Amino acid sequence: MNSITKIEEIEKGKLAREWLKGLDDEFDKELRRKTVTGLKKLIETSLEVEVVDLIGSDRWEHNPNRKTYRNGYYQRNLLTSMGYIAGINVPRVREGRINWK
Repeated sequence: MNSITKIEEIEKGKLAREWLKGLDDEFDKELRRKTVTGLKKLIETSLEVEVVDLIGSDRWEHNPNRKTYRNGYYQRNLLTSMGYIAGINVPRVREGRINWK
């Protein structure tokens, strides 16, 4: 193997490593984006469960033992170690206050 062939092989190896690094960066970005989306859904679902426990009935459910009523949502943002989560829907109730856990 002559020196030109060795140099070509080294250059091919460098190009391959750079290409793989680019793939790793794309994968990391996509994984982070999916994780933040999943975390947002988890937070919103947890908040909904707490409201159902407080009210005593699900959405649109008629129940004579209902303690209070829903009153829409407000949005909050959250900065986590995985990234910034914008527009988390936090449920409201008409009477009383929710003590989030």
